[in-house]
Amino acid sequence: MRSTSSCCFNLSDDQFKAWLENLRKEQNLTDDQKFQSALKQEGMTIDDLRKNVEKQFVVSNVQRDEVGSKLSITEEEARQYYLTHKDQFAEPATVTLREILVEVPSSTQGGQSTISVAKQDEAEGQAAALRTRVLAGEDFAKVAAEASASPSKANGGLIGPINLAEVSVSLQELIGKMKPGEITAPIRTNKGVQILKLETIKPASIQPFESVRDLVADKVHDARQQTEVRKFLTRMRGQALIEWKNDELKKMYEKQVALDTSGGAH
Repeated sequence: MRSTSSCCFNLSDDQFKAWLENLRKEQNLTDDQKFQSALKQEGMTIDDLRKNVEKQFVVSNVQRDEVGSKLSITEEEARQYYLTHKDQFAEPATVTLREILVEVPSSTQGGQSTISVAKQDEAEGQAAALRTRVLAGEDFAKVAAEASASPSKANGGLIGPINLAEVSVSLQELIGKMKPGEITAPIRTNKGVQILKLETIKPASIQPFESVRDLVADKVHDARQQTEVRKFLTRMRGQALIEWKNDELKKMYEKQVALDTSGGAH
């Protein structure tokens, strides 16, 4: 059965010629022999190249002529999307710390790395002494730069801001009980003994619409584009009845149907 209407997204000879001339100039392939050699290296013929160009041409024309004109987004639409998808614009809780690390050297026995308990006890004593100094009023950053074995000593022991969800659960629980400026007791780690100072903690928050306006617009645009492409291809399928007039549109339709079936399109 014939289609009741047709869709004209064909690439004309003149259009392909103009595209090809531009490509050859850009790739410095104006010499015919070089051009044919390049095609051969890619395992392509001029007909293969044209088919690839036509595929791109079909998709771009569908998006521009049938979909693009329907993608205008109003301020109200953007705000409504923001209000119903606020979770997409959340900033995670972050924490900024300073650290002082007293390193405990390890040794290898039987192919396994071990740490001497005596040396770890000694390191804990050193960390406690450093903690006493900062509690007495010495600047934590200055002491870290002087005594810490961590690479962060170059920045006065500064760590972060880091995503609070990315630190260990035990450290999250410890930080949750602290106020900015407070310093932990010595903490044993796999590298030695560490003391931490809580600099700042920022709770999770929703970014205001004004600061994410462009991001919102992009998300609304993408969602609208998916919807309009799906509607267009469904309409073309309905008009074509049994026979598709354009194989590339058929492939686009089948791909979209597969996405819908698998839950890939919303």
